[in-house]
Amino acid sequence: MLRRLLRSAGEPKSVTNIADRSSVDSAPTATFASDADPQAWTPPSWEEIVSTHSARVYRLAYRLTGNQHDAEDLTQEVFVRVFRSLSTYTPGTFEGWLHR
Repeated sequence: MLRRLLRSAGEPKSVTNIADRSSVDSAPTATFASDADPQAWTPPSWEEIVSTHSARVYRLAYRLTGNQHDAEDLTQEVFVRVFRSLSTYTPGTFEGWLHR
């Protein structure tokens, strides 16, 4: 489960705790210069992607399902799919790619 992946010191133990933190909303989004060499881009780590984007994904999933457990399952599935398809990402706005 996604919760198990977030169990580092000082971090919330579930995505629902992350969704309640206001500091996540003010996190900068990943954008890349259009003239940057696409070959030089390296994907962010699992922890970076989850900590930056999980709150928004969870809130959307919760709005769609109305159920905490289903929203957590959907959030986990989103991040599994993100990593499976990270090779299709081209430098640009990561959030736009994530939400497509």
